[in-house]
Order: sequence, then structure tokens, then C-alpha cells
Amino acid sequence: HWLPVQLLKKNEIIIENKDILGILEPNDEFCEYYLNTVEKIKDLLKAKNLVDSLDDDEVNDIMDAFEEMDNNGVTLH
Repeated sequence: HWLPVQLLKKNEIIIENKDILGILEPNDEFCEYYLNTVEKIKDLLKAKNLVDSLDDDEVNDIMDAFEEMDNNGVTLH
């Protein structure tokens, strides 16, 4: 019933393998992994937007602070 035959010259349709989609219900572990990954991506995008909004002087100040921390033996992760 989803094929509107009244609009078609021929009452046929070709469905290729690449056009077939499977739908399934994921387990709880995968759902949690997915949601955590989406949150991490959102956080990275927020950080990217923040970095993109910085001017050159602000970037240089941050880099200087990292260099100073490194010179003082602070481990950066």
C-alpha cells in the first residue's frame, strides 16, 4: 500500500541491497556508550567554539601558561 501505483507508469519498483535498512533495539550497554559518546562530542564542539572565539593574544597567553606548567614539571594529560 506504500507504493502509489496510481502515480506510476509501471506497477513495479526496484529496491537495491544498498537501499535496505535494518532496525534493531540496542542493548543497555550500547545505549550508555552511545549517550556518553554524544555528550563527549558536544563537549568537544563547545570547546572548539570557545577556542575559535579566542583572539591571538588569548591563545598566546594560554600557550605560555602551558609552557610554564611544563617547565615546572606539571604533567599535562
